[in-house]
Amino acid sequence: MSANWKAIIVICGIFVLLRVGVSLIYVDLNKDYYWEYGEIAKNIRHGKGFSLFHYDGQEIKMNFEEAARPYPSAYMPPGYVMYLLPFMSIESVALRNFLIILIQTLIASMVVIFVYHFTKMYFSRTSALIAGIIVALFPEFVYATYSYTPTVFYHLTVMIVLCLLYERVYDVKKLIAVALLVGLTVYMRSEFVLFALFVAVSLFILGHIKASIILGGIIILLILPWQIRNYRVFGNHWVPFATSFGLNFYRGHNPYGVGDWTDDDIMKSLEASAERRFFESDMNDIYIKHATAAIKSDPGREVRYTFSKIADLWLINLRDIRTKNLIYAIPWFMMLFLFFVGITKTWSWSTHGYAYLFFIYSTVIAVVFLAQPRYQTMMKIVCVPFAACGAESIYYSLLKVFSKRRSA
Repeated sequence: MSANWKAIIVICGIFVLLRVGVSLIYVDLNKDYYWEYGEIAKNIRHGKGFSLFHYDGQEIKMNFEEAARPYPSAYMPPGYVMYLLPFMSIESVALRNFLIILIQTLIASMVVIFVYHFTKMYFSRTSALIAGIIVALFPEFVYATYSYTPTVFYHLTVMIVLCLLYERVYDVKKLIAVALLVGLTVYMRSEFVLFALFVAVSLFILGHIKASIILGGIIILLILPWQIRNYRVFGNHWVPFATSFGLNFYRGHNPYGVGDWTDDDIMKSLEASAERRFFESDMNDIYIKHATAAIKSDPGREVRYTFSKIADLWLINLRDIRTKNLIYAIPWFMMLFLFFVGITKTWSWSTHGYAYLFFIYSTVIAVVFLAQPRYQTMMKIVCVPFAACGAESIYYSLLKVFSKRRSA
């Protein structure tokens, strides 16, 4: 075992111990809330099926209530919900949360290992060690461990997919492995299907037609059950991935500003649909209709929004209070500087084309919807190897300068 591998194993060990210690000291382990994922999981456990929204006669709610009769849901993809579901049988909330975080910590430590492996293979051993340290210590990656979201799972599957794609070996076994991982990721984060489309198209353009068809076909078969379920549950109404599409699309395309949630007309339409069993598909259609109208009414505003959302993703979103925190902003700008140094130094479409496709996909998603902080966090995992390379390059450049001065 090399010295670097020993170092990364030590880093992972410290990583796990620190995360577990912090969870015991700083995380509120008695908080029984896991965003929409947890509310759906609670409904499943109480025999209400994969459901979320319900109407109490006065307002539309999405929090779990034992007496409520919630409507069928596709508001969130099912992957992370299924991860949370077994934990819902643990009565002690503190124990439940500790176990959820413990497993996410172990998953996050695997992310460190795969980032290290990827960086070692396609950059250098030194860059790999730097990359491992970045993932272990970067504030957002630390927070992701304690966040009841699929972020750490997304980071892991993305890095494994890139490791496989970078090998440029398109035999059936590799394609099946990539397709399975992509399918799993789509069930965690629906938008990842766009990256899969980019990969399949690029394979087709490069002449790997058979590989493109096999990869695309397997992915379609994997996500088809969710499509069929949604079609049947929502009264033969096609909901490709999630009924939250419309809301997020509206938030990125509305007359009031990027990130705005709704207006009076939308609320009246939602209230009119509040008692319908297919409320979520109605809600999705309502938001898409209003977003489309906003786009048509002012194309110039859409152009401004596009540049604004790209800046939100690649620089900082000043409309979000979370990104104004210096603990968030300073490390990100340091990484961004190192990233551009690294990506400039190593630019090669033939080597890093799949990483570039990932950055393009991340940017397109931000433009289609909006650049929420979690989108930036999910993208950053692929920025890390390039940033580590940039750090190594600067270090050796400075070393040469100081060596010349000493010898002069």
